[in-house]
Amino acid sequence: MSESIMVFPELPELGLIQDYHIVAHQHERFTYRLECDLGHVIVKECASEAEGEKHSLLHGLGVPVPEILFLRDKWIVMQDLAKEPWRLATEKDLSDCDVADALAHWYLQFHKLGSAYLRTQERLSTLHCEMDFLLPEHLDRITERFKLTRHRKWKAVQHIIPNLLRWVHEQPQTLNYNDFYYTNFALNSENSLQAMVFDYDQLGYGIAASDVLNVCSSLSTQAQLAFKLTYGEVSDTQLSVVRPLSEIYSLVMMLDRPRLPEWATATVQAITSGSLLEEMTKAALLVF
Repeated sequence: MSESIMVFPELPELGLIQDYHIVAHQHERFTYRLECDLGHVIVKECASEAEGEKHSLLHGLGVPVPEILFLRDKWIVMQDLAKEPWRLATEKDLSDCDVADALAHWYLQFHKLGSAYLRTQERLSTLHCEMDFLLPEHLDRITERFKLTRHRKWKAVQHIIPNLLRWVHEQPQTLNYNDFYYTNFALNSENSLQAMVFDYDQLGYGIAASDVLNVCSSLSTQAQLAFKLTYGEVSDTQLSVVRPLSEIYSLVMMLDRPRLPEWATATVQAITSGSLLEEMTKAALLVF
């Protein structure tokens, strides 16, 4: 064995395990790559059974996802996308226009199927809209954490947010992936280049523009253009509304962290300087 720790329940379906190693360890949860009687597989411990439910949902809808071999409580045993014909993406792929084109094709299918699902079926209870986390109590915590009590521009932002949220919820809804980065997708160049996005713990719903913004924030300038060219027209109004709301949402997600990443510090500066208020005011004028 290539590691000394292997912590998962007895899974007789795996058969004899020849080798394994840890590929991720976060919040006391492990993800393993195994060589066993089933072949090369990934064994992932999820925060809850919800991720397995979301993975199964996407598979049932026809979205390209890693094959699930079986589920057991919070554990998923699935296809290993590090094995041919697939390979895991690298940071360099974020600057590749062909990769951006393949990603756009995946997101187009994902959003099309997600939109149909939300129109015709009862939504899975574990799917949430990120924007719904912009609650008054969370905004109050931002005020306290970043000492914004006396900042009138922040108070004005707080006043605009509920109106923009109402508008967002009135737009056509689809499934949102919400967590794009190079660590979360794989590529297959056996025929034409294909991309597959994986890890669905953050899967929720909202407007398509939210995912487009999420993807493009990680791509190079040229790759962004390639993604948008393939994906097609996205409402500039939706992008203008989602962009500042996403910045506030990202701050909410940082509230319990003792140290802030640089981008979060930049968002706080945008609040205090008034540039975020200016962006939100322009968005509000577009929709009201």
